[in-house]
Amino acid sequence: LLLQEKRTNLQLLASVQTGGYRLVQRAVTPGSPLPSNNVRDALLGAALGLALGLLFAFAIDYLDKRIKDEKTLERVSGVPVLASVPVVGGKWTRGGRSDRSIAPVGFKGTNPILLESFRRLRSSLLYFDLDGTLRTILISSGLPQEGKTVTTINLALSLALSGKRVVIVEADLRRPRLPEYLGLKNEVGLSTVLAGRSSVYHALQLVDLDTLVGTHVGEEEDALNFAQLCRNLYCMPSGPLPPNPAELLGSARMEQVISELEEKVDYLLIDTSPILPVADALILAQYSDAMILTARLYSTTWQALEEVRDLVGKTGVRLIGVVAGGVKAERRYYQKRGYAYGYGQK
Repeated sequence: LLLQEKRTNLQLLASVQTGGYRLVQRAVTPGSPLPSNNVRDALLGAALGLALGLLFAFAIDYLDKRIKDEKTLERVSGVPVLASVPVVGGKWTRGGRSDRSIAPVGFKGTNPILLESFRRLRSSLLYFDLDGTLRTILISSGLPQEGKTVTTINLALSLALSGKRVVIVEADLRRPRLPEYLGLKNEVGLSTVLAGRSSVYHALQLVDLDTLVGTHVGEEEDALNFAQLCRNLYCMPSGPLPPNPAELLGSARMEQVISELEEKVDYLLIDTSPILPVADALILAQYSDAMILTARLYSTTWQALEEVRDLVGKTGVRLIGVVAGGVKAERRYYQKRGYAYGYGQK
């Protein structure tokens, strides 16, 4: 029994030391390297890399919900693209967050493509005004920083240069930008008119076209006298910001202000707050003849635009089109659009 116990212990010790393996055949040093197929390995690596790259690209494209081209913009919004506006200038300039770049506003010293974009927008309005009833136009966007105020100002400039009498109403009583862009005083405006502390005509201010438009641009517009055109554009700023903007915009006084201005002008352009954050634009839609939306390529998502389209559809307002902003001003792009005729040559 003692010998059997020692034998068992020795077997356990041997299995622990050797791991239970046994030598089957001794290793032999090869005399030559193993054969390899470099071409096959390279093809397999390239195919695997291509497959992974395509999978990654499809995943990014599927997860990216931004609208990147005008065809998608038309399909999602359900209305035509009235104009394509190139990227001009930056967002901020002078340090403070309330100071915006004025580069996208006006046509003085800017690329002719910008002027041509808003001429196209102005011409597009003619196709929707066959009966002469398109007078009050509401301009809004889904979210902030999608170009609604810049579109309002430049469309008004383009209409004024064609001899039309135009008034811009800053109906964004939350974050107004028109006074800053146009260099206007904001002590008296729409809020004071709606509150009964000012008359409509006392709140209007003449816009200095000479600082926004080059003289050569005025001479191009149907040979009209530029001095006369300088009195074709007026603006009613927002005035002091009220605590109840939605109630003021939905009041009977607001309808009276619009009716009073419509009798004196050819076009009344209303700049409003974005549609998705607040309901101000939807309230003003009942007083408007039509609405123009602005969207920014590579920024506006199709979910947001679909939601805006549904909200606008419930108001019953006539949505005539969308302005595509943020278009990259590449020469080949505008040659395809037809802008190369007379522009872009160096």
